Amino acid sequence: MTEQRLPTLNGDDGAWGSILNQFLAKEHYNTGIDNPLNGGHSTITVRAGSATAGTSPIKLTSGPILTTPEAGAIEFTTDKLYFTQTTGTARRVISTYDDSLGATGAISRLISTIVTNTTAGSATNTDYVYLVSGTTTVTLPTAVANTNIYTVTNTGTNTVTVATTSSQTINGSNSVTIPLTNMSLDFVSTNSNWTIK
Repeated sequence: MTEQRLPTLNGDDGAWGSILNQFLAKEHYNTGIDNPLNGGHSTITVRAGSATAGTSPIKLTSGPILTTPEAGAIEFTTDKLYFTQTTGTARRVISTYDDSLGATGAISRLISTIVTNTTAGSATNTDYVYLVSGTTTVTLPTAVANTNIYTVTNTGTNTVTVATTSSQTINGSNSVTIPLTNMSLDFVSTNSNWTIK
């Protein structure tokens, strides 16, 4: 096999073409005939980076997003990373978590159906969804250092109450009610109290 490198300046007499073709063919598409697809990447291999600044294997520069979404596009602007799906050519925001808060893995989602008073879970990196029926109260855990999202949906015909602990508040109140069938609220922590998204 021809060596995997670029030709050497003032060297490799008689072998320049073979060395260069072998080098380019490793990851570039080539049909062997005139074709507008030639030259594009057929595969991409990204080498590992290091802990040294400026050596990240992939680094995106923030900029404006496409006026019209295009399927397969990956875009980065300010603090949001986008991917555009094929179905409906819909641009989606890729969810992230704040690693500076000590998060160590992907976010899990736990869905529970409840009919009795319940204290919501508080496992790290877990978003909780409660499908609630009956005249039932869901009590949120402490908001301190809590980065989870809590979704409470009223699936019945009675009023569901969402309460707090340790005298914490939800948008300034000790509790909120969800009076309507299929009404849903999301709750996130301010690190001292709760707010409705």
